[in-house]
Amino acid sequence: MSVTGAITLFTKRDDFDNIYALLDQSLAIFELETNAQLSYCTEDVHDEWAMFQRLRDGIDTDFHDIDVNTCFGETNQVNVDFVNSIDFSKKTLTLWTSDAQLPDIFGDLIDNFPQDIITDGLYQCRVTSVGVSIGYQDIYTPYEAQNNEDGIFFGRAFYRFCINLHNSANDCKVFRRLVRKSPEFKELKRKLESFAGKLNDCIYWE
Repeated sequence: MSVTGAITLFTKRDDFDNIYALLDQSLAIFELETNAQLSYCTEDVHDEWAMFQRLRDGIDTDFHDIDVNTCFGETNQVNVDFVNSIDFSKKTLTLWTSDAQLPDIFGDLIDNFPQDIITDGLYQCRVTSVGVSIGYQDIYTPYEAQNNEDGIFFGRAFYRFCINLHNSANDCKVFRRLVRKSPEFKELKRKLESFAGKLNDCIYWE
């Protein structure tokens, strides 16, 4: 089944002393070349989960009055003045890069799994990009791979590190267990927690 998904590590902690240092340490895990391009966007903070619930329940299907200001761009250097100029009580900043520029650890995280777990014969689950996001945001999935139309809410976050996936695993339950047991995931989580503190994780599709 052709869908998108994510392996996400996040925390609601918002008392970081230096946001630029947090971002810089996160991007170091990407292991990008010096001139590699990063995509980025800034977006107004809004209650995504509440908006989804209203839409799901048919309470309010017109969100034209909600002004979510989004700005996209590309950069090969994250400017400290740009980061420090953002009011993270009102904005989120997300930076991401494609799998073509990533170290093997991210592809190996999935590619080493049994084929009957990551492919259904037609589609194979694979990593497409990795990103980091700072600012208040809801972590949720609208429908999940098991056709859960109520959606699943994982929590409100301030910091999120996300490995984006294309195509659902053939066996989502086993896939989640294999990810959490894998040395690549454990090492990634260890590195992130060394500067971001204790992180929750979730693995989902939509």
